[in-house]
Amino acid sequence: MRLLHLLPLAPFILQAAPPVSLEEATSQMLDAFDDGCPPAALPRPSVIAKERPSLAWLRVALSEPQPQNPFPKAHRSHAEAERTRALLAATPDRYSALLATVQPGLAGSFAALWRWGQARARGGEFSVAQRHGWEDLLADPKSPMVVRGWALRHALCFALAEGDETRLAALKTTFALDLPDFFQTFQRAFALLGGPAPRFYAWTLPELKPLDLSLSRLGSRVYVSFLDTPAPADAAWIVPAQTSNLPADLSTLEGESLAEATHTATMLRALGRSAHFVPSRAPLEALAMVYFPIDIRLDAAGMIQSIRMGDAAQAKPTP
Repeated sequence: MRLLHLLPLAPFILQAAPPVSLEEATSQMLDAFDDGCPPAALPRPSVIAKERPSLAWLRVALSEPQPQNPFPKAHRSHAEAERTRALLAATPDRYSALLATVQPGLAGSFAALWRWGQARARGGEFSVAQRHGWEDLLADPKSPMVVRGWALRHALCFALAEGDETRLAALKTTFALDLPDFFQTFQRAFALLGGPAPRFYAWTLPELKPLDLSLSRLGSRVYVSFLDTPAPADAAWIVPAQTSNLPADLSTLEGESLAEATHTATMLRALGRSAHFVPSRAPLEALAMVYFPIDIRLDAAGMIQSIRMGDAAQAKPTP
């Protein structure tokens, strides 16, 4: 009987969600990807029929290394997708020429180029000029804001790693009005280069003994990263709090911070590693150390030689 009562409502129950604009659907998918959502679990917003190929292009761009072209040959976007696919399949000797002709305009093209170029930069395949050209291409105002943010963060991380103040100034001139927070952060980080190593209040791991120490006491290389990105064997490892964030002025571990530190200590014992635990990210953030992992190199006098953050910390040397 209950089924009979529901029959008049069936058309409404089965009705698909109303379509949203392509811009809104694009934002939903890119924001989810930015938050770490696996490609298979990305949102599936509904758009009107003529915009479905563009949304399909974005989906495959976020999930496939060589995305298939969903546009019919007569479609105005078919040629753009083919130019993008040609670059994704290119050998390194063709990168420069194709980067100059790809002309992306679709969110899917920008997303595909981001994933392709990020892998090339990490693998050390780009020359400096090629990397700059790729970063500038993705930071263009036509690019979705999320992708622009990825590209600009990437560019600034590499400029910091290379101590390239000329690149910093060029990026600031072009993009600072649109994304000012990036530049405030990285200008603070640039100010650390050549200066003394900062001090941190930390706990030894796995022993959980408190220490007030300068990074220079840890050696010539310090690596700041979460447990899922272990420090190289030749680096002192600092593990920042990930799920908790104890106020910086407290000198004892308590509550969530104590629980996280204890869990981290247990994991380190299993790895056979030692490290230091920083229960407050505030001191790191005050020094613009916000994109993990962070690879810090110090000279014999304890001065900071270089800071590699984010993608720059995970990249092979640029040829």
